Amino acid sequence: MRTKRGVALGALWLCIASVGIVQPANADSSKGADDCAQPTRPTGYISDIKFPGGGRQIRVYDVDYVEAHDHPPVCLSIKANDMIFWTRRSGGKFKLKFSPQNDAAKCGQHPFKEGPPTDGIYGHLSGPLRRDAEAGCVYDVVLEKEGESPSDPHIRVTP
Repeated sequence: MRTKRGVALGALWLCIASVGIVQPANADSSKGADDCAQPTRPTGYISDIKFPGGGRQIRVYDVDYVEAHDHPPVCLSIKANDMIFWTRRSGGKFKLKFSPQNDAAKCGQHPFKEGPPTDGIYGHLSGPLRRDAEAGCVYDVVLEKEGESPSDPHIRVTP
């Protein structure tokens, strides 16, 4: 009986190991929400505000954080009516500028119902997304801070 159990456990282990080799969990993360940034305090994307009883979330981004060269986008869902709040822990003013990484004619200059303010601001709630915002569009965000290097997060529109 011990031999049968050992063989069965060995076979199970081989099956699990081969699935991980043949089909890794993030096999095609570039096309889905799998590579979206997750909120963590030591990064710019610091938290989510979640509303009870619904899927809506407000992402919170700290403009003072300087992103590493390669970083995943903060994803905003059209269906969930997500928004993003830009703020600075230092309390200083900043300017917010968006530019599409994809086809500007298809994606538009930004995905939000209202454009960003043109003056310096202390904080800004961007959102909600336009209903005709194109899922998959990625936008570079330049956060200009007086006397400092700009931050450069990016956002992706998801269904």
